[in-house]
Amino acid sequence: MAHALQIRSVAEQAEEATIIMSHGGQINISGLAQADAFLAMETCSNLYIGTNGVYRQDFLEECIEAFGPERVLFTSMAPVFHQGFELDRVNSVKMEESARPSVLGGNIIRILEVTGG
Repeated sequence: MAHALQIRSVAEQAEEATIIMSHGGQINISGLAQADAFLAMETCSNLYIGTNGVYRQDFLEECIEAFGPERVLFTSMAPVFHQGFELDRVNSVKMEESARPSVLGGNIIRILEVTGG
C-alpha cells in the first residue's frame, strides 16, 4: 500500500512502465488523497487509476475529463464487494457512452496487448 505521491515517484523513475493505482490512487475512502492522486496522474502519463472502492463519482468524472477515459480502468474488489456493485459504480459515472466500453474492459485489454501481458 502506498500514497499516490509515492507511486508518482516510482512512475517518474520507470516511465516505460504502465502503473495502475487501485482505489483511484487513494489509500482510504476519506477522499483526502484525491488531489494527490489527480496530481500524480497529471504529472505521469504512465499512471492509470482503477475504479474499485472510489465512492466519489465526481472524482472519476474529473479524471475522465482531464486525462481521457483511456486512463481509467474498471477494477473490482471482488469478493469483498459484489461485482454488480462495482459495475454500477462505473455505469453511473457521467461520460460519453462511446467511452464506457473502454473503461469497462477495452483499456485493460489494450494495456495487456501493448505490454505483452
